[in-house]
Amino acid sequence: MMKTNIAAEQKRMEREYSRLCQCYSNFTRLKLAMAELVARAATDPAAAKKLNDLQALMPQGIAGLERQAGKDMQALNVALKQLQSRLKNMVNDQ
Repeated sequence: MMKTNIAAEQKRMEREYSRLCQCYSNFTRLKLAMAELVARAATDPAAAKKLNDLQALMPQGIAGLERQAGKDMQALNVALKQLQSRLKNMVNDQ
């Protein structure tokens, strides 16, 4: 029973890790695309309109998104450490 719980927790952690890696990858692509849009906005009216639309959608901007992402990563780090501690305690209690 205990080994099943540990294996299930390990699989859950692996799924969460994969999901977070995908989120980070998507966020990085979004940052690069936004930087490109900002660079093109000076000379391309369509890019300037898209940038204005984007700023209306995300008034906090990329800096605000980065701050929030940092807070989210800290919270996830705390949760991961708690989970590691629980797993360690489960193994030690066997």
